[in-house]
Amino acid sequence: AISEFESELRAIASKIELWRLAGKRIREFIKLADARHAVDESLLQQVEETSGEIYREIAAFDLIVADVEKLSPQSAAHLSELGDALRLILLEITELGTHLYSIRSQDVMTDNQSASLFRG
Repeated sequence: AISEFESELRAIASKIELWRLAGKRIREFIKLADARHAVDESLLQQVEETSGEIYREIAAFDLIVADVEKLSPQSAAHLSELGDALRLILLEITELGTHLYSIRSQDVMTDNQSASLFRG
């Protein structure tokens, strides 16, 4: 029965909300990183771990949809909104991570330029 998937789908929906909150926190850290021109490595690691969690959740979700589709294609179609939300939060977290890496690479380039001034 389709009802057996309800708790798993609710858990996915609640994780999406947690990841949205994480995205808001990461945006705040980005503001600090922009101001300091430095990124904490643990923040980069956290963003990568979050992205990995979302990828795994998408894979699990896709399996659930495949199982639901066997029972009711119409019910599976109704799950597309949740799948879209998963993919959108992955995109958001990925973009935030890209921004953090951009800040970090600017910081590394600045450090390298400073070091070359002292060598010369």
